[in-house]
Amino acid sequence: MRNLFTTGEIRQSALRRIATLTAIGAVLSTALTLPAQAQFTDRDYVGINNATGTNTDPNYANATVIKMNAVGFGTGRMGMDQVGGRYVGDTFVWGPRDAVVQKYLDGGVKIACVLGVREHTDAGANYDQWKANFRNFCRNVMNRYRGKIFYYIVDNEPDLSYGGGQKEPQNAQWCIDMTRIAFEEARSIDGNIKIESPPTMSPESDLLRQMIQGDIGSVCDFIGTHVYGAQIDEGRMGRPWEWLNEYGTTRKPISVSEAGVPAYWAPAGIDGQEWRRRWQQQWYVSMKRYGYAQGMLFSLTGGESNWEYYDYFTFAPLFGPLDFDLRNKAFRKTGLENPGFESANDVEYGWHVVFPVDSASRPTWAQFPTNDSSQARSGNGYLRLDSTTNTPYPGVRRVVNNLVPGRAYTAKVWAHVTGNAVAGMGIDGTQVLNGSQAFGATTRTTNSWQELSVSFTPTNPFAVITLFTDGYANSGSVVKFDDVSLVEGGASVIPFGINIGIKANGNGRFVSSHMGDSQLLMANWATGIGSWERFRIVGAGNGNVGILCLDNNKYVSMDNNRADKALRATWADNIGSWETFQWVDLGNQKFALKSPITGKYVASDLNDRGILKALWADNIGSWEQFEWAQTP
Repeated sequence: MRNLFTTGEIRQSALRRIATLTAIGAVLSTALTLPAQAQFTDRDYVGINNATGTNTDPNYANATVIKMNAVGFGTGRMGMDQVGGRYVGDTFVWGPRDAVVQKYLDGGVKIACVLGVREHTDAGANYDQWKANFRNFCRNVMNRYRGKIFYYIVDNEPDLSYGGGQKEPQNAQWCIDMTRIAFEEARSIDGNIKIESPPTMSPESDLLRQMIQGDIGSVCDFIGTHVYGAQIDEGRMGRPWEWLNEYGTTRKPISVSEAGVPAYWAPAGIDGQEWRRRWQQQWYVSMKRYGYAQGMLFSLTGGESNWEYYDYFTFAPLFGPLDFDLRNKAFRKTGLENPGFESANDVEYGWHVVFPVDSASRPTWAQFPTNDSSQARSGNGYLRLDSTTNTPYPGVRRVVNNLVPGRAYTAKVWAHVTGNAVAGMGIDGTQVLNGSQAFGATTRTTNSWQELSVSFTPTNPFAVITLFTDGYANSGSVVKFDDVSLVEGGASVIPFGINIGIKANGNGRFVSSHMGDSQLLMANWATGIGSWERFRIVGAGNGNVGILCLDNNKYVSMDNNRADKALRATWADNIGSWETFQWVDLGNQKFALKSPITGKYVASDLNDRGILKALWADNIGSWEQFEWAQTP
């Protein structure tokens, strides 16, 4: 296994050298004639790092955005470098950074902006001064780019040294304190701004474990990490979910803001750049398999050819096959394809064969015959997994995108076992707040085709279908699969476990928990989803639900002591009878709520500020109809 920390330091050194590169404007202004935007890529899921933090040349920024659009990256990671404001009272210099931000906006590419506590602010004479300096930096940056930048990352690899003094690694409490500052400033400026916690060098970092134990999720929108090299191997990216399960702290989606491999990490027996090309799809499948929310590769350009995808000066591809895959194969936003194995399979971009990253050669135990009707259940094609004695990875995966969160799905496959083995199907990555939760079915029945069926309700817009055998050490056993299917349940279902906004049908306004008025729920002014408009639906048994207000982490109660039976999110840490509601599905994400206490439907009283009340309605009219919409 490679020493990722040492190579991480090399990578940071390479980035610091970028600032010394000059005179690229004339080259870039004439070298690029690229298409506006790549089609069908998962551009909202996959972004990429670049050098627009250290290089504020507008020509470079423009070329970066053009290249990102041409290849299909929808988000670029940019540091808030060179703007001043290092301490309270220090002058900010916005001009060059404004020009870079505008290039992103003009190109329709989102910005994930790094607020470097150690890089961008001074520590001052004591810890309180450092926190004040960082708060001042956050406030000014977020106000400056309000409505333009909606995603901020707090610091970078706090478990890595950037030099002496304040640039030394920091502890978990420091990470929580600085994230809280950014989170508070974001909430005070624009409820649409999202904060990612300090991304650690690895999803297995002990610093990340300590942050999760300290409830970092309560002060961020996304829990951040980086993923490099063999860290994508089976099980390793699941560590953050394991810690969230162990400590019971606040769950948030997990985001990856750096991911990659340099050519010189390649194992013996394979070309370094070819290994990089192969790795990127392994990473994408692993991201989805563990239900991660989004990810960014490292790096588009950067001045060090082992890490960058394109030349820093000309943006020409450094490895043609990798560039070809990015443009034509990688990160496609596809559904279930080749379900009957009738077409030739691409073992990277089709049914993806799972094996360790550091293996130079791909295993042969997965085979995809397409001309053998005697062995297939139907047609001529099927998947064959041969049991082996030298690998614990006998399985293939398929990413299925374009699912609708909150809708019910059923996946089915036919399996045939010969010998002493298990045939199984797993559904992974479907839960945005618990990416390690798996749904599955297995069979040991031999010598006949058996149907496996798995039902699930995703809270992510994707799922990963895994077809596997436990044939480890069962040499000679064979498992076959054929005729995979995935069908939607059809009707809208309760959106358990995801963050939602609730819109009142009567006036089209989102329901707010009014923190200035006894936390009353009202559909009065909100035309969008901010911090007061975010809720989560929790199961309460017997088809009933509880409604958690995410702004103060209290459950919504029907206040039975009030004459108007208004709904409030004031005191309840648990679901009792006042916090229980019957969910009535109306289709197309519309619903009604009924209080078992009063037996009345919840209405948005448009004669009283849109306050939600369970007082009079025996039937569902326009005031009693609501619509939910997913939000981060």
